[in-house]
Amino acid sequence: MLRFLLFEFIEEINVISDCLGDLQIGTFKPRVVSVQNTDTIAQALSLMRKHQVSSVPVLDNDGRVLDIFCETDLIDNSLMSPRNGIDPHSSVEDLLAGRPQVRKQLHTCYLSDPMSLVLKKFGSTKSHRLVCIDSDGGLLGIVSLTDVFTFFIIGKASSLA
Repeated sequence: MLRFLLFEFIEEINVISDCLGDLQIGTFKPRVVSVQNTDTIAQALSLMRKHQVSSVPVLDNDGRVLDIFCETDLIDNSLMSPRNGIDPHSSVEDLLAGRPQVRKQLHTCYLSDPMSLVLKKFGSTKSHRLVCIDSDGGLLGIVSLTDVFTFFIIGKASSLA
């Protein structure tokens, strides 16, 4: 679907050169949900369930984004070590530390990124979400593929063009 957007609409849509911040695509503070790296897996899952999200950015004590915790991290961990199980009282940081480097989830963008770059990042990383950060690595928001599809197919793109 992303390739379809990239190849079929990239030349036709005027908003491709507009920056992410101007287009207001995604979920941003104060609505974005996050966890601290020291929070337990149980706390993270409870928060995700409460807000009906499948992932949350993981922050350090200074509010900088360290990683992203996804439901799939639990599945992957269970498949890699089925005998050990997952301790819901262990920290999110501990669980993510055991994730193979090839499964690194965190991909970022900036409010100043043009939409063309955001689309390229989605295409090159094959990620379902980009964490929007400031110049210090602080959390600003999350942009999902669903947000992008909604913008181009249903929403604002047609009214801005």
